[in-house]
Amino acid sequence: MTATYQLSLDELQPGFVDQLKQMHREGQVRVTVEVLEEHDETEFLLRNPKNREVLFRSKAQAEAGNLIDVDLEEFLEKV
Repeated sequence: MTATYQLSLDELQPGFVDQLKQMHREGQVRVTVEVLEEHDETEFLLRNPKNREVLFRSKAQAEAGNLIDVDLEEFLEKV
């Protein structure tokens, strides 16, 4: 059996090893630590429930064609 757990360092709690022991009571386990260098901004934002809600609402609006075209040069002149 293979199980992969991907979590942030903030999510890694001292009881994690105890949980592994409870889930896999017999045999041996191999623990490999892979430090992920790249940060996926979307994945980071989806962790927060409010950010998740805003992202999914915005995605639904875009898919429904509810978009606003902005001329970047014109916008920058006003700012």
